[in-house]
Amino acid sequence: PVCVGGMGACPPEDVGGVGGYDEFLEAVKHPNSKKNHELLAWYGYGDEHEGIFDPVAFDIDGANGELLESFAKSKKKTALP
Repeated sequence: PVCVGGMGACPPEDVGGVGGYDEFLEAVKHPNSKKNHELLAWYGYGDEHEGIFDPVAFDIDGANGELLESFAKSKKKTALP
């Protein structure tokens, strides 16, 4: 399988579900408030990483890499001895 398109970035790991992702996106929009700055730092987005998370970006190469890895693991599990 090959991904030919998509929309939006994947949420960071352990962002806390839909509500946590909404809070994270709000922090990305307004990173200069103390609360949001601390939240972004907790997720690994500090001053040196400003602007690194783009919620509308889609990484097609990353998606295809994940698909390839997932299907490779799947084949190993179902292969006959």
